[in-house]
Amino acid sequence: MDVELTNDEHLRALSALEAVVGNNDDALSVLAGGMGKRRLPALLAAFTATVQRLQGPECR
Repeated sequence: MDVELTNDEHLRALSALEAVVGNNDDALSVLAGGMGKRRLPALLAAFTATVQRLQGPECR
């Protein structure tokens, strides 16, 4: 899954992960909403693929 993310999408993915770790449901619901934005599950999948690609095969 090679999906290029914008800078805003990278920040949104990191913010979503921070909201999950911090158990902040309000922040997570704000990050999940929005017309015209990539859905959060797809965004996090693309973000994970990007991180894995940058780490290289030795880290998988």
